[in-house]
Amino acid sequence: MAQQGQEQEQADRRRTEKRRVEAEQTLRSTLQGPTRHEADVLQWAVDDARAADVGRSAPELLREGDRALQIARAREAQEAASQQVQEAVNNPEPNSRQLREAISQGEFTGLNHNQLVEARRKLQDVEARERTTRLQEEAEGQERRRVEGERDLYRRQMQAASQGMDGDRLHHAVQRARAAGVDEYECQEAENHAKAMNFIQRSMGVGKGPVFKAWREKSADRATARKALEKDIQEGAAAEDVVRKVKLARDAGLEDSALMRGADIAMKRRRAHDETVCALKTRNPSDLFRAQDTNKKAGGPKADRELLLRAVGNCTEEEEMHKSLAEGLPFAVDEYHRQEAERRDTDAHKIAGTRAKDKEWQQESAQMKGRVERAWDWLRGQALSEAAAPVSTTLVKSAPSGSKILQVESDHGFDRGMRVLVGAGTSREERHVVTGFGSLLVERPLQFGHERGEKILEDKRNHDPASQSTIQHAVTPSTRPPQTKGPGTGSAPLRPPPETFSGPPPHQSPRNRPPQGGGWPPSGPPPSGYPPTGYPGYPPHASYPPLPSHP
Repeated sequence: MAQQGQEQEQADRRRTEKRRVEAEQTLRSTLQGPTRHEADVLQWAVDDARAADVGRSAPELLREGDRALQIARAREAQEAASQQVQEAVNNPEPNSRQLREAISQGEFTGLNHNQLVEARRKLQDVEARERTTRLQEEAEGQERRRVEGERDLYRRQMQAASQGMDGDRLHHAVQRARAAGVDEYECQEAENHAKAMNFIQRSMGVGKGPVFKAWREKSADRATARKALEKDIQEGAAAEDVVRKVKLARDAGLEDSALMRGADIAMKRRRAHDETVCALKTRNPSDLFRAQDTNKKAGGPKADRELLLRAVGNCTEEEEMHKSLAEGLPFAVDEYHRQEAERRDTDAHKIAGTRAKDKEWQQESAQMKGRVERAWDWLRGQALSEAAAPVSTTLVKSAPSGSKILQVESDHGFDRGMRVLVGAGTSREERHVVTGFGSLLVERPLQFGHERGEKILEDKRNHDPASQSTIQHAVTPSTRPPQTKGPGTGSAPLRPPPETFSGPPPHQSPRNRPPQGGGWPPSGPPPSGYPPTGYPGYPPHASYPPLPSHP
């Protein structure tokens, strides 16, 4: 045992020395080769040499590698800063913040004055342009506030004249408000008020109070509907909300131009919402950007805008992750191959244990195979029950005679070409063939009218040979997997059954359960009601359990 321990220790020392020599040679070749300026390659070589304890045998070499790594990192930082400065300078829509950040980064990484002079000159131009733009915006804002103040003053004058029931005064106020640029709709409403008051004053024996009150209430309803519609448009409401406000405005008597504008915006937002839903499903960056542009042009919906921003951010993160993975994958693969070769060298003495584990795995595999066989026996029993049970549904809407469309509760389990009984169990029962869905489409027009709640049942009395062969395959040994139909899933292959069939599966449905008190297979003639070939899953000319009635 002591000798074996010494041999193992010597083998470990040899492996360590071999590992150190390989790491030292790799670092030397990296420092002398064309990759000495690549920081990632140098970082990997220096880390590998430090892990192999190269610093004990060649400390100068390790220090040289650290210096070369620092120089490569600084060079890469300078290149990145220079590229950032060039992008900021060449940007067709430059801004002062981007230029300041690029210049600061260049100064930090050590770029010289000549490399930054163009960026500094452009920064001065951009700051002067932004300063001029800001002053113009402030002047325009002041002028806009002055004009709005005048308009508000004339609006208040019109309201005061309207409440004072003075038609002439209201007429003059409307002229001043129109000259100041007040909305034409408001001016037109005020003129209508003035005309109404003049008419009331000229009318003899007519009380002007109730008439004017009704007129003012109607005008207030229109103004409220207009404000609600404009609020939904400005705040980026959904298309359904805009359509609802358009209907309310139409009821309030709003002009057609405003109604058409609201309907057009609702249609654009509905289209933008549909594009957003499709883009969120595909997760394609181009689709997301297109949906974002459509949402911006339509002015909403505002909720979709936040979802698109989050999805675009996630796509950007995934692209960056894939890019970094593609860059670092070659080095990771090389490191994996090296570690795998080392593992194979060190694990040579474990071959005997590996063989024992292989034998254990084979035993577990055999046990798993047995469990799978039993599971497929159970699936065979399920196939029998599904093949025997008829598919059924009910009408949710009355179907008149001559119609080919049946509105049903569910089309689950029905297939094209399936024979069905419409109105099963009633005096108007009739046979049809399913040709399509939505809900159910039949081949021939209905001969009778059928009420809501009547049954639609699969016609099990007239199976084609293909379906009978499917049922027989579920219980008969075969070398190829039988095809059985699951509800609504189409054909799905089953694993071949075992070589022998000793009886029914352990999980039989009530339709396929053998008779109580009898053996397997049953014997005797089939009762009335069963097909001539026998009940599915039983040998022909045998005694059968009672046939259950349809639900």
